[in-house]
Amino acid sequence: MRAVFAVTGLLGVGDEGHEHRARALHLLATERPDLPRGVAMIRLAHRAELEAQLGRDGLALMREALRVIPNADDIYHRITSLFATRLVPPDEGEALATHLALWATTRERYGVALSGHVRAGACALALGAPARALPHVEAALHLARQYLPDSFYLPEMWLVAAQTYAALERSGDARRAMADGQAWIGRTHDTQVPAEFRDSFLQRNPVNRELLALASRAVTQ
Repeated sequence: MRAVFAVTGLLGVGDEGHEHRARALHLLATERPDLPRGVAMIRLAHRAELEAQLGRDGLALMREALRVIPNADDIYHRITSLFATRLVPPDEGEALATHLALWATTRERYGVALSGHVRAGACALALGAPARALPHVEAALHLARQYLPDSFYLPEMWLVAAQTYAALERSGDARRAMADGQAWIGRTHDTQVPAEFRDSFLQRNPVNRELLALASRAVTQ
């Protein structure tokens, strides 16, 4: 399953990515009654994400996934709540992500906390509240000095940071976030992405594409 999502993450959007996502969705829709509940929960959440990425309504599936293990102290429930922040309304997503970051920090799950802070910041931005996003961005950047995010694509942190700083007219901080994200994408492209996926990695992955476009516009300003 990890391999499936590694490929779809590289491809992003477009005809080729659409085809791979449809194939991954077919695999995930296959009944697996032998799976532990936590794994089944994550599979269902990924199905919901793929439905949304294919232009369908994945929200009902995501809410169903959250009910598989309703215990909010369960790590599978918390990781599913991270995925849910992309599909639920942004005010609900901000609350979910904020609670996730706090929950993870108190349990020293700092990679999960990092992911929660970024998603809380992104949801606050979607609500037009960059000042509310700022402490989440700064917490995530601080954690990223020592930890990797859990179940989360790292460049989104720099994208949300750049957008937040730009909205607050902190142009120097925005440019630094763009540069750091651009450098990570470049290194990963050169050393980890198979040749057949490199164009998709840069042009079709929505986070990479948006971050690189933001950095390019900043250079010309």
